[in-house]
Amino acid sequence: IWTDRPPLPDNMIFLHDPKYSGLDRTEKFEEIREKMKAHGAQVYLMTALDDIAWAFNIRGRDVEYNPVAIAYAAVDMKKARLFIDPEKVADNVRHQLQATGVELHNYEAFVSYIKSLERPVYFDANRTNAYLAEQLADGVNVINGDSFAMHLKAIKNHTEQAWLRKAMVKDGVA
Repeated sequence: IWTDRPPLPDNMIFLHDPKYSGLDRTEKFEEIREKMKAHGAQVYLMTALDDIAWAFNIRGRDVEYNPVAIAYAAVDMKKARLFIDPEKVADNVRHQLQATGVELHNYEAFVSYIKSLERPVYFDANRTNAYLAEQLADGVNVINGDSFAMHLKAIKNHTEQAWLRKAMVKDGVA
């Protein structure tokens, strides 16, 4: 029991421009949905911060030396949901996320959301804490497998490859 636990970071998130990633979030959601169809899933839960940052094209400063924001996410066949502290999302970022079909929900609402699920749910137990895994409602068809986002982001597109080369040059000079 951590009685003097510090509060969660409250750093603002920012958008990662598709000119750096090569794909916008809607294209990434479509790739995820194709994987979901292949596995018979209706909902894909994401709890790994790097998967969420990649899929939603967002970045943050909540973890030192790692450009991620503390959040949870879920993608179904029609919507993408981002569970994050609303104070961390500026109005312009909120509008851009919503314009691409992202619903924003309070970070604390994720547990009640997953408890309410009744559809086939896909998640990666190796990237999800035990408490959240236990919260899935009894009778929910749970499909456990490797993170779709983890595999999709491992395959670099031409834009990502070009930016990696530029970063390596700068690193080499340093």
